[in-house]
Amino acid sequence: SVKIDIRLETTGEGLKAVPIYHIPSWKLHKSPFWQLQERPTPELMSTQQDTVSSPNSLLYAYDASDDIQGVVILRLPLTGTTKGFEHLGITCQFIGRIDMTNHEGRPHYDFVSLSKELAPPGHLFQSETVLPFKFKNMDKELESYRGRNVSIRYFVRVKLERKFLPPITHEHDVWVQLIGTPPTQDEAIKMEVGI
Repeated sequence: SVKIDIRLETTGEGLKAVPIYHIPSWKLHKSPFWQLQERPTPELMSTQQDTVSSPNSLLYAYDASDDIQGVVILRLPLTGTTKGFEHLGITCQFIGRIDMTNHEGRPHYDFVSLSKELAPPGHLFQSETVLPFKFKNMDKELESYRGRNVSIRYFVRVKLERKFLPPITHEHDVWVQLIGTPPTQDEAIKMEVGI
């Protein structure tokens, strides 16, 4: 079977994604003007060594205005045969989803769903195939949130369609942070006391 790997680009023109070494619970911070900074602590440095071998275990925090881009790597098993792997198309999706754990009926609602075709139907012959993707100028109006009853989640999903078999899918989470602009000056508060 084909192994799918998703690698997100974290640096580039106007892009500065910050790695997070754990999945945050609730919001990242209660202040809307607080920005996540990359400051590895000694505890995180020990986990960083584990993530060098598997970079996909890292979760990256993006600003709401950032484009989501990267590459999809498809690896064929090394069996010694050169007959290849036939597929019916490879698509990449960017999905924003609201998950409701204790909700009867529909357990999730997709408020963002974009799809791009990475490859038309054909054969994979190489042991490793790299396909780039980019989702540009998207509306990420909600901040990522992981609560007890409701979660807001963004993720990239790659789907490889097969003949007579269910598709092979792989997902990679993306954390989105909304950073507000602080006011230029504090307005005076008028204190009026009535008796």
